[in-house]
Amino acid sequence: MTASLLTERRFLPLFISLFASSLGDTLLRNALTALVLWTVAGGAPWIVAFAAAAFVLPSAFLSGLGGELADRMDKARLIRILKMVEIPIAFLAAAGLMTENIPVVLCALAAFGVVASLFSPVKYGILPDQIEAERLPAANALVEGAVFAAILIGSVVGTVLTGKIGASAAGFCVIGLACVSWLSARAIPATPPAAPDLRVQWNILASGATLLRELRADRRSWCAALASAWFWVLGVIMLSLLSPVTRDVLRLTPIWNAVFLALFAIGIAAGSALAAFLCGSRTILLPVFFGAVLSGLAMIVLGFFLSHPAHMPFSVVPVCFFLAALGGGLIAVPTQTAVQIWANPQHRARVVAAMNMLAAIGMTVASLLLSFTQRLDGESAAHGSEIIPFFVIGVATLLLAPVFARTLTRNLPGEFLWCLFRLLYRVEVRGEENYPVSGEKAVITPNHVSWLDAALVVAVAPHKPTFAIDVRISRLWWVRMLLRFVPTVAVESGNPFGIRTMAQVVEDGAALVIFPEGRITVTGSLMGVQSGAALIADRADAPVVAMRIQGAERTVFSRLTREQAPKARFPKIRITLFPPRRLDVSDDLFGRARRNALTAALRDMMEEAVYLTTPADGTLLQAAGRAARTYGMNRLAIEDPISGAMTWRKLLTASEVLGGALSSRLDPARPVGLLLPTSSAAAACLFGLWSRGFTPALLNATAGAAGLRAALLSAGITTIVTSRAFVEKARLAPVLEALDPMPDILFLEDLRGSIGLAQKLRGAVRARLAPAKAHVRRPAHQARRKVLC
Repeated sequence: MTASLLTERRFLPLFISLFASSLGDTLLRNALTALVLWTVAGGAPWIVAFAAAAFVLPSAFLSGLGGELADRMDKARLIRILKMVEIPIAFLAAAGLMTENIPVVLCALAAFGVVASLFSPVKYGILPDQIEAERLPAANALVEGAVFAAILIGSVVGTVLTGKIGASAAGFCVIGLACVSWLSARAIPATPPAAPDLRVQWNILASGATLLRELRADRRSWCAALASAWFWVLGVIMLSLLSPVTRDVLRLTPIWNAVFLALFAIGIAAGSALAAFLCGSRTILLPVFFGAVLSGLAMIVLGFFLSHPAHMPFSVVPVCFFLAALGGGLIAVPTQTAVQIWANPQHRARVVAAMNMLAAIGMTVASLLLSFTQRLDGESAAHGSEIIPFFVIGVATLLLAPVFARTLTRNLPGEFLWCLFRLLYRVEVRGEENYPVSGEKAVITPNHVSWLDAALVVAVAPHKPTFAIDVRISRLWWVRMLLRFVPTVAVESGNPFGIRTMAQVVEDGAALVIFPEGRITVTGSLMGVQSGAALIADRADAPVVAMRIQGAERTVFSRLTREQAPKARFPKIRITLFPPRRLDVSDDLFGRARRNALTAALRDMMEEAVYLTTPADGTLLQAAGRAARTYGMNRLAIEDPISGAMTWRKLLTASEVLGGALSSRLDPARPVGLLLPTSSAAAACLFGLWSRGFTPALLNATAGAAGLRAALLSAGITTIVTSRAFVEKARLAPVLEALDPMPDILFLEDLRGSIGLAQKLRGAVRARLAPAKAHVRRPAHQARRKVLC
């Protein structure tokens, strides 16, 4: 998914423009840091924190205006305008770097901050317009990764250029990156204005206050925005303290400063990628809790090391920097994605602008406080202003972690299980929009393939579902422990009032989960569908949501043997939810007849779910490759009384070798006749010819000379592949001699001499390494594959 985004015109130009712009900003900030700490200005660290505040302060006032402009006009056009404005600012920054004039560089940095404050709502607001919702987490992860990759490269390049070559080189780089950003922005596809009639408020204070009030009206978006703002507060404090700590506390060279910055950027990128993986195609916010815990602990440990360096090894410093940044990435991507998805498309850019305002206010206040404390601390040997903030921010982040978990997650057990199953089984869900909304009555009917099924249903549910459970099972100690987290309806299987009780629960607006089979499958297919779920749906007049679980039968938690289904430690699990449907049964049926009709309708619905989720596309070759990969290369594939048994490895290897040997003797422009018995050799020849793009025609040996002659003429066949042993035993020699015109006869026994060890090894390697792709080659002239019978 990530690779495909980087090849699409909807995303790639924006990605390049964003990366180049962020790289230029970062390079300028680090060039300024190198000038301040290691070249001029007496090495005053408070200027570094003040520079960070100067860059982020405009976002606190101008983000609202940027959001309104983004909703009012074409976002792509606005991006091009902003990137054009960056070019003269880059020249100003280069002039300040060349003359080592820090006030000029600070002014240019503040001007870049103004452009960034207007650009940020646009870049996050345009993503949902260009990218589908299920791919938005991956797009946000790429954006965050690009920003912090720019921090990584800009930190190293800015420090090295300024310290080794000179600030002039850094200035030229800033100019070049601004030009690249503008050129890339010109290729961004146009987007229609979300609110073309919007009246822009040029009073930046009034517009900002209005946007904050609108964001606060949606509680979940407000909480997500606050969590995102805390991430940026963490980031600005870490980056502002990094250089002073490296120089004054650790007594290290500027190269170590670049190393720590690189670790921090890599950690953010890794955390963003991990968050995108955990979320999958869903809006999951529990990673924010994990990120807050990880960042808080890392910062506390780092602060303890800086205050007591003799008690810990030096390796703690880079590890803590990386882990703190990793936790930050886990916070950034889910919150950013959630706000983008939850926002009304006509107000999305303004909502993002309000979120940026919160982050800017937090970063500005944190930077100014840090600059003030460092200014007061001066040259103190204790360096309290550079150590104590790690403890303060670490403890605050740990205290906020449970707050994030409580306010951001609507189904805490479900999101925890989702993250766990994503890590273990790479679980995917399709049709999540078909799950009933809260308060909507429905009966959910999953197939039952393992002991994990109930947990999987909880994991994919946007809110807590209600489970129907047998009383005897609910009394098990481990089941009682799990039932504390989800609502249940415990009924006795033989109690006739159980149906009435569960139907009443559904009528009250619950989404009731019932496994219609009543037990875990022991065959791999659907077991007998019981009537209970259908009767409940009929009595409560509720639709049925069929659910198909695939892959869990391969885990150790299923009841299938290794012969029935190949086992794997962590197989991929797919879950599909189908649109809600009512059981179509005539109103004229009553009693037992209605019960049977309802059960049959539910069974048809479950079987249809199995059919629709079973791969039916592709060719027989691709199906053979999937079967070999799924069931194992040593699984029995085909068997006949002459050749004996053949595993998938032997069959695919034989087809690869035969296909190569036959292709050098056949005309690819004409069909090929196969005159072979129903045997393993015939299957290997078919697969081998298909893999080389030939069209095989199966000839009927009992058709006689006249029938074969008619088949050859109608299909245009000039070559027949057969076997001497088969011709002899079936007494087909007179039939072949009677054919007029006489086709070329190619005997399989004659191919043995041309098949050497190299061909056999090549076929075995192709079949072993890539069974699903070993048989998909075809010549360019071949329009299609077919079998002529």
